[in-house]
Amino acid sequence: MKNAEILKMAIEKAIKYGWKSRPLHFNEETHKIEVNPWKTAEWYLECGHFRRYYELIFTHDFAKAFWGNIEIDTATRKANGPIRMKRWQYHLQQMILEPEPLKYLKKFL
Repeated sequence: MKNAEILKMAIEKAIKYGWKSRPLHFNEETHKIEVNPWKTAEWYLECGHFRRYYELIFTHDFAKAFWGNIEIDTATRKANGPIRMKRWQYHLQQMILEPEPLKYLKKFL
C-alpha cells in the first residue's frame, strides 16, 4: 500500500469518527492565520523542507478522532500504580518514535 493510500484511508477514518478540523496556515500576503481549504492526501505527501502530512497526523484533533479519547492504562510503576492517559496521547507518543509514521497509522486501518 502506498503512502497516499494510507493517508487517504486515515483521513477517511478520522472523518468517520468526527474529525472536522482543517490545518491552519500563515498567509504571508495578509499576515493572518487562515484555515486551509481541504487538501488531498497527495498534497500532504508532497515534500518541501519538511513533510507536510506531519502537520495533519500529529494534531491532537486528528489523533482524538483516529484513535479515540478513551483513557487507558499504559504501564505500571511500582510505587505509584498504573500510568493513565488517553488512547490518542499514547499513540501519538509511539508514532513520533517511528521513522515512518504512516506505517504506524496503517496498523490501525
